[in-house]
Amino acid sequence: MDLKSMKKTGKTLLACALLAAAPSCSKPPPKVVEPPKPELTLQTARGNRKFDDKDRIIKKFDMNRDGDPDIWKIYRRVPGGDGKPVEVLERAELDLNFDRRIDLWRFYNERGELVREEMDLDFDGRIDVAVIYEGGKVVTKEYSQGYDESIRVWKNYENGELVRISRITKQGGKVPDTFEMYEGGQLAAIGFDRDGDGKPDVWEKATDKKKALEPSIMQDGGPPTTASATPAAGGSAAPATDGGIPPTSPVPPPMPTPAPTPTMNMDGGMAPAPIPTPAGPTTPGPNPALPGPTPITPPTGSPEPVNNPPLPR
Repeated sequence: MDLKSMKKTGKTLLACALLAAAPSCSKPPPKVVEPPKPELTLQTARGNRKFDDKDRIIKKFDMNRDGDPDIWKIYRRVPGGDGKPVEVLERAELDLNFDRRIDLWRFYNERGELVREEMDLDFDGRIDVAVIYEGGKVVTKEYSQGYDESIRVWKNYENGELVRISRITKQGGKVPDTFEMYEGGQLAAIGFDRDGDGKPDVWEKATDKKKALEPSIMQDGGPPTTASATPAAGGSAAPATDGGIPPTSPVPPPMPTPAPTPTMNMDGGMAPAPIPTPAGPTTPGPNPALPGPTPITPPTGSPEPVNNPPLPR
């Protein structure tokens, strides 16, 4: 083999060696194939809640255009006035934070009017607030506290105005034991159930702008009433008409204030109990103004329903 042939053979071997090593450097990385996202159905979005959708018409809406429905509207067919079936909205279910789980349920009557809402405010899959409607107005709000979805706070409304709050504040309680009455949106009185029958036995009434409390024991559990504490001249003290202790002198001794009963805020915390004014001897005649107990104001921090988006038509 001459020198020219040897050079040609060497170049060929070098080229083959470079080609053999080249694929390890120029080979593209393997593609990562993500598993397809499972199809979202109404049943999976509901979690543990079950409804009978047999013979129902279900319409879906994707509000954020991510490919998953966010609103489901469930209709049922009923005979119309002309005998032809018509679709009546029965229920709407909404995913408010787009996490593929239902957070708000709306229920409608046979006329298509909203009668109840149930909301998961903290997106943990449990109902926190239920709102009941009559004639398009809120009449009751029910709040659950804890993990069993049991109702522990009730707020009642008349003509859209708050008039009463009932609470279960005792550990393991089954019936309300604390009651707050409102007039004109302001706290007027607080009642306490002492015997566990779910009805107020003792009322603390707000008497002035400071909402100083005057305890009185009610015989029928109704709102507290006022009665004159000074008997007629030369006469004896008349018996109390509101179940309290009748006065025995023109200036009655102060009644002992019952032990403060803590109330529960809407967010589950305990509100500070009012500081009672200590009882002491009094003398006839006008007394200097004494500071009253700590004012009681309506509970704040209540979890209110979120602003719900309008349903698509």
